[in-house]
Amino acid sequence: MRYSTARRLSEGTWKPKEAVFRLMDEDPGEWVWCHPELIDFLESEYERLHLPREVRAIKISDASRSGFSVISSQLDVPRKVANLKPAFSGRDIEKNLASHLSLFKMDGAKKEINISLH
Repeated sequence: MRYSTARRLSEGTWKPKEAVFRLMDEDPGEWVWCHPELIDFLESEYERLHLPREVRAIKISDASRSGFSVISSQLDVPRKVANLKPAFSGRDIEKNLASHLSLFKMDGAKKEINISLH
């Protein structure tokens, strides 16, 4: 956030000055659900960062997963860069991801393909 204010230099002389600041609020804490193998890592990282979190394990089996996955994608043709961010992992995630990668390579993402997993 930015704002401008005037600063008095001497009698009758004012000079505008820009100030930049970030307003930080208290973190009220959150619940985090994750795979059981990630619990120790997440708890140690949240502790290190002094973030109040309650980490809970979830169990995901193929039987309970949806058949379909959702992947957010962005293609920057001039830079030849593609970005993928899986939003929901269904049973078809491997096929869906492979399809996206194939399309991006055909559409010009020859330089870089980034996959965000967070």
